[in-house]
Amino acid sequence: MTKTKLHIPEPHIVRPYGIFKMKGNTLKTYAMMPESKPKVNSDQCELVWRYIAGETAIEHIKPNSGLGFLIVSDGIANTCFWGGESSEILKQTIYSFNPKTLIKHPEFEKLSLEKDGTLCCWEAAIVGHESAAWRHYLYSPKSQADKKMYLDNMFDGLVID
Repeated sequence: MTKTKLHIPEPHIVRPYGIFKMKGNTLKTYAMMPESKPKVNSDQCELVWRYIAGETAIEHIKPNSGLGFLIVSDGIANTCFWGGESSEILKQTIYSFNPKTLIKHPEFEKLSLEKDGTLCCWEAAIVGHESAAWRHYLYSPKSQADKKMYLDNMFDGLVID
């Protein structure tokens, strides 16, 4: 029998952090933390962005559509790009980091989607929002205005249930 850690449910706060552009790729970025913990600070998000840009440059992350989102939470960087074999597929690459030591010692470990999973139930609220925004974009003529509308449509709020 597999043992699973049981976490006490706690509302999570999700805040849009900004739009991250790197060599033709654009990620909407979210900072997400349990309501009782301090928010993700901007230095952490900057370091995560730099690391993700490096991983993309050396093709450890291979975006197809060039559009997606990044969720920075308590020790996790969940990078999600749209466009696997087809444009409606979400491709994820997940890294862990120690939020307490990230500023002085930025070390990241790539996680196994098969072993470690793809997202937590709190991140699922963001993915739900992003999926709806992406479907809207897919049905659009995909003009620059449609792309801007997709990028401007970000989740902001409290995930309770």
